[in-house]
Amino acid sequence: NAAAAAPAAAAAAAGTGVGVGVGVDGAGSDGAAGTGVAEAASSGEEGASASTCAAEGAVLYLERQNENTLARLVLHSISRLMFHAGYSCYPPSSKGSSAETASIVPSELCWATGVGVDAVTGCAARHMQRRTELLQCLLGCFSETLYNTPEVAQARRDAWLDLFTSSAELCPPALIHSLINVTCNYDPIGWGLPYNHVMFSDYAAPLADVASQVLCIALDHHRSEGVNVSMSYAAAISRPEDFKFIFDSLQRLLSNPFQAENVYLPYSTKRIESHQEMLMFFWKLINANPAFLAYVLKHEDVNTVIVPVIYFILDGRKDDAQLGLVHLCTFLLLVLSGEREFAIQLNKPFVPLSRRSSSELPMIGNGNVADFLIVVFHKTLTDSSAKLHGLHECLLTIIANLSPYIKALSMVATVALLRLFERYTKPKFLFAEERNHRFVIFLLETFNNLIQYQYEGNARLVYAMLRRRNTFQQLAKLRFPSADPQPEAAASDESATSSDASAAAAAPPSADGEGAAPRGTGGLPERKDVDASAVTVAAEKAVPAHAPAAFVPTEEWFEAWKVQLPLSTSLRLIAAVLPSLPSIIRGSAEDEAQILEYLSNTTLVGLLPVPHPILIRRYQENDATSLWFHRYMWGVVFVRNRTPPLFGGPKHIKLFAIQ
Repeated sequence: NAAAAAPAAAAAAAGTGVGVGVGVDGAGSDGAAGTGVAEAASSGEEGASASTCAAEGAVLYLERQNENTLARLVLHSISRLMFHAGYSCYPPSSKGSSAETASIVPSELCWATGVGVDAVTGCAARHMQRRTELLQCLLGCFSETLYNTPEVAQARRDAWLDLFTSSAELCPPALIHSLINVTCNYDPIGWGLPYNHVMFSDYAAPLADVASQVLCIALDHHRSEGVNVSMSYAAAISRPEDFKFIFDSLQRLLSNPFQAENVYLPYSTKRIESHQEMLMFFWKLINANPAFLAYVLKHEDVNTVIVPVIYFILDGRKDDAQLGLVHLCTFLLLVLSGEREFAIQLNKPFVPLSRRSSSELPMIGNGNVADFLIVVFHKTLTDSSAKLHGLHECLLTIIANLSPYIKALSMVATVALLRLFERYTKPKFLFAEERNHRFVIFLLETFNNLIQYQYEGNARLVYAMLRRRNTFQQLAKLRFPSADPQPEAAASDESATSSDASAAAAAPPSADGEGAAPRGTGGLPERKDVDASAVTVAAEKAVPAHAPAAFVPTEEWFEAWKVQLPLSTSLRLIAAVLPSLPSIIRGSAEDEAQILEYLSNTTLVGLLPVPHPILIRRYQENDATSLWFHRYMWGVVFVRNRTPPLFGGPKHIKLFAIQ
């Protein structure tokens, strides 16, 4: 009865018959908790008077956060019920260890072992069902943002979430630890029995799904005043065994969608649908807890998590329903690409995870994970949905960040980079948009890093550059056309997609860097970190904007970026190596192997310019990316709770469009 009363109380507090937080008219007005709102709804007031009363109720609620507000009573009751012995868990073994008598919930009453918890009392199927219903009640309480436009959602903080994340009384550490542990402990395979999900009821799956959603919502909230206690709990995780537990769970659950399709018996392995929630949790945790990221990069094989992330980009690049997932994966890789340890780990051998997805790619052979990443990015840049054009500069930024540490590229990845270079250096593409020259700068910077810092293992790249030397020489001789070229978007060489011309509204700093550092005697020069605001492209494009006016190139614009092209290293390399090749060529099938051997043994000391410091562009969070993540997260929550429907109908949702 108490569990059934909580949703009713929450609905009464919000004053709506559609869903908590919809508003007094049930059509997306800015309703909020407060008795004044409920009274206005019950009295039948309509139009402006109801909206005014709702706004006054919200202000009143924010001003008088005390023990008497209905919202606090609802949240307090839900929090108590989540750890009520005999209702949501078995009674504890020791007397006095009760959530009703202790100010802090004892660890025995937590829902699962893992982070901060070594032993629990256990639970039955009925306990899991009740926990699931309580968490769904919280989702309803927190759903006001669904019924607001993005502008309103960004300017106004959710009153329920503000209250929930304000104190340990309503959001105790045991709750956040329970949400993390339930999410991470879920194992869809179990003992590995085929079709186990068909023969047995799985009460843990819905609990893990809704737990991951509530966890992400709590961690994402930015309070109007004070500290988000749930974020503080996540940032306080410090035990190495807790870090390992979380990482192993991420590895297992993110790999499941691909393992489920690589089976001999069709549909014999259960495929989870919560991989997006796991990626959102991973995203929030590495931003909130730098110690977790440091542990993963130093003590774990990060490729076991990154390979599934790259597969998600490959599979979702053409599916409009998965574009949000592609954006999230790109942002994750951008954050990680700023870490030296992450780039070094990409030199490990690549092990395919999905036969179906890998069939779209050329054979990498004995390549490494960096080869796989570059080939997938090439596919995304040349053969993907037009709505991903805003991410293209982010993808090239990631490659440029990683390039100083890639020891040996395969021929497949090398050819992919050179094809992109040929594509982006065409005059029609360069003059099509104001920022298209940035693509060329990132690729030239990538070539320079590979040549100057990893020359010994990248003879294939030098060989491919020599074969395409005309492209570099023509770029150096490029001049501004005398007549107005009226350029069109460049046609794709590999696909029928339209132009990659869309560029970032805000992009990373110049790729040239400032000053130069002499070549070290045994290591790389110091890295130069720069905040990369180009990652806001996807977030900015998520909100429809007016179409910009057609770009008209000018000679001043052309000269401004032409002098920034870091071409000197590539041109000097071609000039230094090319004259010695004719003496090697014999016109036989062995010429290529002999040239590669010659290039591997050639030294370029004193022939190339002094290298710049390694330039790393880091992700920088801003309002645009925060709003994009907020909308994406709630979009996932809405879609995953349609059966049965937990929120109002599509016509009431204003945070995003529903098709």
